This record gives sequence, C-alpha cells and structure tokens, in this order.
Amino acid sequence: MVVSHDRVFLDAVATDVLHLSGAARRLTQSHGNYGTWSTRREHQQKTFERASALRAEEVRRCSIHRLSFTYKQNEVGIDCILDFGLFT
Repeated sequence: MVVSHDRVFLDAVATDVLHLSGAARRLTQSHGNYGTWSTRREHQQKTFERASALRAEEVRRCSIHRLSFTYKQNEVGIDCILDFGLFT
C-alpha cells in the first residue's frame, strides 16, 4: 500500500486505488491506476449531478401536479401519480 499525492507516481505504480470519500463517508476500490480512477470518478460525478437535476425536476413537477380527488366520499391527496405514467 502506498499513500501519495503525486499523481505521476501513482499512475506509474498503482494497480488499484482506494478512495476514502468524506462526503459519502465510504471507502471504494477501483482497479487501475490513478488516471483510470480519476476518469471514472469524473464520469460518476457527472452522472450523479444529472440524476440529482432530474430528481429535482421531478419533485418540482410533482408539486405542481399535486392532485386531490374524492373516492367514496373520502378526500385523498395524491402527492405524485406521474411515476405510474398516468399523467405526463
């Protein structure tokens, strides 16, 4: 095991990379050198940002489409029925 901040050195000697994430509070292993890990991590971060943006948009759409209806004289609130594909 080697701990270093020298990216050139890590690219030359590393076969696996362990990343300790402060934000996610977890340890992940990646096969390959630092360059491989860095590229993979960048892709994961972009994917996460896109997914977060899509979730935020879905929450916004659901709050706009909040529905109420009466079923057997009981009023029931539906937070979001878009997930079922009934209203798009």
